[in-house]
Amino acid sequence: MASRTLLTFSIVAAGTAARAAESKIGYVDLQRVLAETDEGKKAKSALENVFKQKQTEIDKELTKVKREQEEYEKQKTLLQPPARQEKERQLAEKMQSLRELYLKHQEDLSKREAEAMKDIFRRTEKILQKIAAEEGISMILEKTQSSILWAQPALDLTNELVRRYNAGGGK
Repeated sequence: MASRTLLTFSIVAAGTAARAAESKIGYVDLQRVLAETDEGKKAKSALENVFKQKQTEIDKELTKVKREQEEYEKQKTLLQPPARQEKERQLAEKMQSLRELYLKHQEDLSKREAEAMKDIFRRTEKILQKIAAEEGISMILEKTQSSILWAQPALDLTNELVRRYNAGGGK
């Protein structure tokens, strides 16, 4: 009875190993795709421009608030307590408004980035489906620093994906 169970286990294990040997797995580095595709480069450049504009706006406002803070520090000993409290309240409100502006800009940038990446990843998925079908690949993983620590370079589909993407694939 024990030998029959062992034989059954051996047959199942052999079948599983044979199916695993038939399966082909690949991986892509999506960060490289974003950095190396023409569309990814354009999206990154556009986002950097928007970021610089928003950062300039925040820097201007911060400079104004700092200037007011410095003026207040110089005059604070001359002000009566009610006037001092009012000025401190105004400065606190301005700092809070500045924080809210910063958060608003961060949210806007995140939305713009997500929108740009959605289109790129949609095309990427179509191209990867074609590559998988052509090469008999069962599964394609994303290479990140924490998910794939090492894999054979021959399994890396990133270069082929970037080449096809830039050639207009997936549209």
